[in-house]
Amino acid sequence: MSETGKQRILAGGIIAAAVVGIAVTGTLLSDHDGGWDAGHNLGTAFLLQLCSSDAMPSASCADVVASRWGSFDVYVGTRRILVPMSFIGLAYFLTVVIWISFCGLPPPRAKWRRRGVMLFATCGVLVSIWLTGVMVASLHAWCPLCVIAHGANVAILAGLVLAMRVGRCASMARIAGVRRTRHHPDLRLGLLALGTIVAAIAVSWLHFDTVIEARRQWRRASGLKHAIEAIQGDAAFTIREFFAEPVRKVPLHDTPPDDARPTMVVFRSFESDASACFEQDWRDEFSQYAGGAMRIEYRQTPLELIRAIEAGRPIDDTQTATLRAMEAARLQRNPPGYDRLAVALFRSRKRTGTADVADLATRAGLDADRLVRDMDNDSVRRTVMQDLSLAAALGIDHTPAIFIEGRRVPNLCVKSTAFWAAIANQPGLAASFVSLDRTWTDGAGRHTTTSDVTK
Repeated sequence: MSETGKQRILAGGIIAAAVVGIAVTGTLLSDHDGGWDAGHNLGTAFLLQLCSSDAMPSASCADVVASRWGSFDVYVGTRRILVPMSFIGLAYFLTVVIWISFCGLPPPRAKWRRRGVMLFATCGVLVSIWLTGVMVASLHAWCPLCVIAHGANVAILAGLVLAMRVGRCASMARIAGVRRTRHHPDLRLGLLALGTIVAAIAVSWLHFDTVIEARRQWRRASGLKHAIEAIQGDAAFTIREFFAEPVRKVPLHDTPPDDARPTMVVFRSFESDASACFEQDWRDEFSQYAGGAMRIEYRQTPLELIRAIEAGRPIDDTQTATLRAMEAARLQRNPPGYDRLAVALFRSRKRTGTADVADLATRAGLDADRLVRDMDNDSVRRTVMQDLSLAAALGIDHTPAIFIEGRRVPNLCVKSTAFWAAIANQPGLAASFVSLDRTWTDGAGRHTTTSDVTK
């Protein structure tokens, strides 16, 4: 066989070994940090089937990858970046493929280039020997895919050693059968390719670290979500949490004499996504479980206006248009129309002027002319400002915020169907709210009881 043929076979063998290494380390990398959980379907990939065997219990890629030797941390400032060993292997094999493809096997006259290539491959084999020793001596478990990668590493070094002994090495262009040129690929081309590889590896490394961190956060959030759902499903726990809340003074707008049900006050905002979502959930779930167990009163309290009250900043009529519209709608004593207007304002989700409110009121079945007149009434303005001041005094920092007879419903209980079902269905629980001995103390030291507030 001619020298050129031997060179082609050796170069092709080196590239083939590196490609095998890329496939193996890529598989390990894709399943790093959580991919080896019990729910992983090993039948989805042939390579993953090599990672465990009933005949050889010590064969476990999961144990090796999850060990302290499977990755290490690099700190850039205060940021922690995870570096899996499989990522280093992938970068190594990718470098071999790109270098041989662009620069070919180094010719005898390029002594420093030959030494550099041999040193690079030798270091790779030494790392493979060290990691193999770790699996044998420290972990007492071995990773079949890692062994394949180490074997590919040894094959690359062997191919380079044989190539160095063949003699003058041809460029990769000749090896690939491309038209011969008088010059071998310049070293600058190889360095440019190597620089490109380094940049691509760095970007991939940072991207991989970001993905891994996102997966970790998702698993933490998923576990927390399941724990919260379990707690929310415990009616006794949610009721205890609710009654552990202090009783606050929350004056009511209306106290019908023929309605002895406890009153729930909801502080909401048409600009709040959470309020809009709760409104939708409430109509579908809360009404089903506890809609008839208590009266509902709404306060329209955007957070930015609450902050303005706390800071003593002036509030003009344009900022309170929707708030005054809802208070004017309440005065018409038309609950269905009041709810339809609220739904329309939630759907608009923007600053709504008087003209727009009048049109929405007409569609909601309200008296639009009366609503516009009442919006300019001083008593309506006063009620709106009192609601905002009340929200500021209660320390409301998000909407919706819900109070039942002066007790704030904890955030954990707001979306708990078990909580609302317990209030509605447990005999005497809803009625017991109004009979509790509650006393508030204002800033001047005066005491106010439930009967005083609701009169």
